[in-house]
Amino acid sequence: MRYLSALVLLLPLVAALPSSPIEARGGKRCSTSPQCGKASLYCKRGTCSPRRELNGPCYKDFGCLSSRCVNKRCVKAEAPTTPALLALGAKCATSVSCASGYCGKARCAVPLPVGSDCYKAVGCTSGVCTSGKCAAASTTPTTPTTPTTPTTPTTPTTPTRDPVIVPGNLAENPSFEDGTLEPFTTNGAVTIVKGGAYDGQYAAQLKPTANAPAVIGQSLGGTKKRAIISAYYASISYLASDVFIPLSENACSITALINGHTRGYDAEPVFVTTGQTDWVQHTFYVPSDQEITSIAIGTACDKTATATIKIDGVSFVRAEGPTNGANWDLRGNLLRNPDFDNAGKSWTVSGDVTFDDSALTNGVDQSIGVYSLFKAATPASASAPSSASLTQIFNTFGAAGSMNGRFIQHVDAFASSVPNAACRLIYSLNHQVLTTIGITQVDGPSYDGQDYFREHNTDPSITYTTPGLGWPAEMKLSCDPGASATVRVDRMSVFASAN
Repeated sequence: MRYLSALVLLLPLVAALPSSPIEARGGKRCSTSPQCGKASLYCKRGTCSPRRELNGPCYKDFGCLSSRCVNKRCVKAEAPTTPALLALGAKCATSVSCASGYCGKARCAVPLPVGSDCYKAVGCTSGVCTSGKCAAASTTPTTPTTPTTPTTPTTPTTPTRDPVIVPGNLAENPSFEDGTLEPFTTNGAVTIVKGGAYDGQYAAQLKPTANAPAVIGQSLGGTKKRAIISAYYASISYLASDVFIPLSENACSITALINGHTRGYDAEPVFVTTGQTDWVQHTFYVPSDQEITSIAIGTACDKTATATIKIDGVSFVRAEGPTNGANWDLRGNLLRNPDFDNAGKSWTVSGDVTFDDSALTNGVDQSIGVYSLFKAATPASASAPSSASLTQIFNTFGAAGSMNGRFIQHVDAFASSVPNAACRLIYSLNHQVLTTIGITQVDGPSYDGQDYFREHNTDPSITYTTPGLGWPAEMKLSCDPGASATVRVDRMSVFASAN
């Protein structure tokens, strides 16, 4: 992929406007670790606390100066290793992680022959995916007499939708509705254009050529950094016009980049095609084992190919998971703060829901850290159930797919003064119930008298046929008249798989 190499070689670090976070010193309140102002401090449950030396107590990796916490003790950091390529059938996030060179529907697979169903070019042996089918590679001669005629879409005079607001977005001015590119800085041929945007009125226009990639990027201020990262979802809307690809081996592409573009590419690229007449939404999965300091969207063409690419609705959202004692690998989770280590940040509370880190009923510490504590009690004389709930807005960017969720829960208390009265823990996505757990008794001791959290991993039973922006994920405890319960919930997640 020569255009990717060119992108790296020709791009300096995209500088951006500096940011001045409000700093919080040791013992002061905080919401993110960078607010504490020192590398030796981190934000622990809303307060700046010292990071521990080797063998010091801990409950998460960033609580240690070594950034590694094992069995609640700080240990030496492991030397980074290069992961082996994944075998056929193994779970995957990117095609470059597979020995076969293709990750399809989250599994390493063999690229398919011409005529097979596809959704990206790398899934075809020909390298061409058109209208959902693998197509034969072009046999256009080296010097075509009639090159591809550029296609310019009709530019609407008014915006078709309001600017999209993506919760948790790290990018500032993501839809360029300030009328400028700031705080994005640019490399190559990049301008701001008015009219014909995906959302609002403005879009960024990039014109990459073989010798000059075009990039927009911005640095992240201190309050937007976080040291414990598993991955990011980078989403854009793009519209390619004036696409000139004279040879079958030519290509123009878009990719998401982080931290100064130090790698060949940070996410699997998307290839632009001729004849595009409408905006396309695309989401990149960007693995990262380091703190993010800068974000960028890069475009590049190789050889004699050229294109004009509008970019709008840029978002970089953390895919956060638990950092210690996790039951699952939650990389790819669409929810933010899923293990409540930042208390109720990113969550909307209704009713009696608090955040605590006290030991379980029998005093057994399982390195859960902070969890959410639901309480609901309905008088016997009431005409309707009472409830307590947590809600968070999330986004799915795929055109179609299915969703599932995971969480762990523990029933601390249950009481009923009315026969057959019960409580229910209900997990719903986009107002569709994913699972319901009936509660009629306390979770008693198990495993030699120790309490435990029950694990729930739902099947992908909820499907969608359009990208979901602003969908709610809700966990609700509801009790019938005459019933009451106290339930602990932790490690919530939402996963989306494209069809």
